[in-house]
Amino acid sequence: MTRQELRNIVRRVLAEGHQVDSDQTYRCFGGSVVPFGSQECIEDIRMRMDDAVETRDACDNRTDKRVTYNGLLQMLRRELRAAERASAVLYPVVEEEME
Repeated sequence: MTRQELRNIVRRVLAEGHQVDSDQTYRCFGGSVVPFGSQECIEDIRMRMDDAVETRDACDNRTDKRVTYNGLLQMLRRELRAAERASAVLYPVVEEEME
């Protein structure tokens, strides 16, 4: 059994144990569909957050528009945390054995 085959087995077992849906997908801003929790997914969410922060900061204080962007940022932060948790399960960091 190769190291890659072993990693794939571990990923599947971890995903089943944590009930992470490995078939869950995420549509990036550019239209491409990637697995939820993948590095592309996390980078896209962060890019959306950066854009929303810039737009929100351009709004006057105490406006409906600013409140709307704060709500959007709250949702994006929640989605980012979920994607990072899924990433930790689906793509675990394997520490190399030290000799």
